[in-house]
Amino acid sequence: MIVSCLAFYVSADAQDKRDPFIPLVDAQGNLVRDFTKPKAEELATKISLNGISKIKGVLYAIIDGELVKEGQMFGEFKVEKIEPDAVILGFGDKRFELRLEP
Repeated sequence: MIVSCLAFYVSADAQDKRDPFIPLVDAQGNLVRDFTKPKAEELATKISLNGISKIKGVLYAIIDGELVKEGQMFGEFKVEKIEPDAVILGFGDKRFELRLEP
């Protein structure tokens, strides 16, 4: 018996790919039709700025419990700028400001 394998390579942009961590069905077992990643705006609304601290002259932010500094990545966001009361996150060409709650 001869078994042959044929592999195909398909090129696609990242925006056309389904996120493998998003379930194909909802909690009731219904097929989910939108398999794309959430948009930046949706992700940004779920992020909380917990605090900002200055250590040895460098500002650090605590975002969702994670300590980050300028230039680091937080999930899919780049920490663009840390100010004494706010953080600017970048996502592609979009910018989002997180402010400390009083």
